[in-house]
Amino acid sequence: MKHILITAVIGWLSLTYSGYAAVSGTTCFGTTTCPNLTGGCAMINPVSVGCKATKILYYNEYGVTSCTECATGYTKQLMTISIPDCSNKASYSDCVRECAGCTDCISTLVWSAAGKAGYEKRVRASCDCDTCIRTTEYRCAAGYYGSSTNGTTGCTPCDKLGGYGTSSAGSLNKTSCYVPANVNITDTAGTFTFTSNCFYTN
Repeated sequence: MKHILITAVIGWLSLTYSGYAAVSGTTCFGTTTCPNLTGGCAMINPVSVGCKATKILYYNEYGVTSCTECATGYTKQLMTISIPDCSNKASYSDCVRECAGCTDCISTLVWSAAGKAGYEKRVRASCDCDTCIRTTEYRCAAGYYGSSTNGTTGCTPCDKLGGYGTSSAGSLNKTSCYVPANVNITDTAGTFTFTSNCFYTN
């Protein structure tokens, strides 16, 4: 008798649960009403800022928002989204911004003087729909080392030996500085040369 009762309760629970949640792998169909669940239905896709009017279709306990009208400057575009526990994807419309493109949005890849000795700059440009975004990059010029985010601070000149001491542009550390080979260096001991570039050490 107990076995029959337990079986009946399990069967009732299974029947009740199947009315609210899809079995994995089944095809789900959208309805205009949310099932009567505690806490309501969960929305699984965000509403685009370009949506002027929307409608919602519910797939079991999940809601999918679709744009029915777009604001000026936006175009309706058909998209799909996966639904938990469903084998099929739901189709919905979203509003995508119309892009006119950019003009004269060109990067300056050649480095030039930043206006202060020891600093160089260049400009990278990218087009975001119809807006040109320009970013200025800075680096230390030849003969300096370090890094800069503003073109005025962050770069230090290389130490000199006999008037000589340099580095490649963009050097970050003092150990990138060197005294060039085959230049005459004069100090209190006399005149001498290095047969190869002599790099600084910390």
